[in-house]
Amino acid sequence: AHPSRMDALRVAITAPEGTPYSGGLFIFDVRFPPTYPSGPPSVQLLTTGRGTVRFNPNLYECGKVCLSLLGTWEGRAGETWNERTSTLLQVLVSIQALIFVPDPYYNEPGYEQQMGTATGAQRSKSYSAEVRENTLRWAMLNQLRHPPNGFEKVVKAHFYLRRELVRQVSRALHETLAFRTPGSASELLESIPLGLKGLATVRLQHLLGSQLTPWSREDSSTPRQHPAPLTPLAQSQSWAFPPPDPA
Repeated sequence: AHPSRMDALRVAITAPEGTPYSGGLFIFDVRFPPTYPSGPPSVQLLTTGRGTVRFNPNLYECGKVCLSLLGTWEGRAGETWNERTSTLLQVLVSIQALIFVPDPYYNEPGYEQQMGTATGAQRSKSYSAEVRENTLRWAMLNQLRHPPNGFEKVVKAHFYLRRELVRQVSRALHETLAFRTPGSASELLESIPLGLKGLATVRLQHLLGSQLTPWSREDSSTPRQHPAPLTPLAQSQSWAFPPPDPA
């Protein structure tokens, strides 16, 4: 909740398993206009890669969230805001269930016609690979490096509880880079000292317990520092993750 305003709050939504968003922590701002609850709240995504990433056809780089329930997208009867039955919880669950989906490519209007085709499957897989890469960058690594104000314990607890997910990162990495050209993949790995390659070998214990070095060009004002090599997860026997701080 906002410390001084009753019409604003900030929420974190975790992505479901089995999606390219899996393991990510996405932050949203919610504002309640004077028409609320007769009308819907307004919701804006803050996890946008500093305005560079469109995580879903329904999530814009500017933070706009397209959802019938919010009145930002056309919807059939029963899908739009109902002042008698609709709630904020319904909005948040709808974002989690209808936007953070296994195949976000098909959320683009008209693209559902490609379902069941070889072309659609290939394009969907490529789209999901890019989403997964950006999720690793912005909804995981960046959240660990720069937890949003007031969400420090939430971030630490989230990645502590999802620590087993790190075992799957290496496989996700290879799948992601399979859809990048050799040049762009090399450029990516060069631009990220911990990086996607490092993410496949780094332990969350390290991420949670130390300052991470900058990896993106947006951080170019800070001198690049290369961390000491870490034991690959596949060879590591140490899984003594520190629990989150007591509430």
